[in-house]
Amino acid sequence: MILSKSVFFPIALLWYRYFFTSLVGAQNSLHVCPRACRDTLAYQCKDGPKRYHIMFPEVNTEELYNRKETKHCDCDEDTMVPGMPGLTGRECDVEFIMCKDEETVCFNGAPCIPVKDEYVCGCPYTTDPDITYVGKHCEYKVTDLCPLSDK
Repeated sequence: MILSKSVFFPIALLWYRYFFTSLVGAQNSLHVCPRACRDTLAYQCKDGPKRYHIMFPEVNTEELYNRKETKHCDCDEDTMVPGMPGLTGRECDVEFIMCKDEETVCFNGAPCIPVKDEYVCGCPYTTDPDITYVGKHCEYKVTDLCPLSDK
């Protein structure tokens, strides 16, 4: 059976996109488009690290990215409407919400809680009850707890 160029090229492109990048990506995963970009049309793959310091200027975003990454999904964080949830992270897998004051941002599914004339992040109320997050913006995942003292 002979395939025409119009049929062969899309098949070859799909084979390369899914199989070859998966094999190479196993050892070089920070230099390959994340699976979230490859498996859906919702996100576009971008070169270079994400510019979290521009998107979230008041937040320590060290927990959200790896400095060695060279590709990431564009999650359209800059088009989010205050008060509505969105996604961020290299693979668009970190929930966040820009509070209605347009200054406070809460990560990992923590809600914005109005307190007097400002908003705070409700870290105990994140979307994953098995993981504890702390920090002003719920950006730090707790990995170890100090033992309680008897005093």
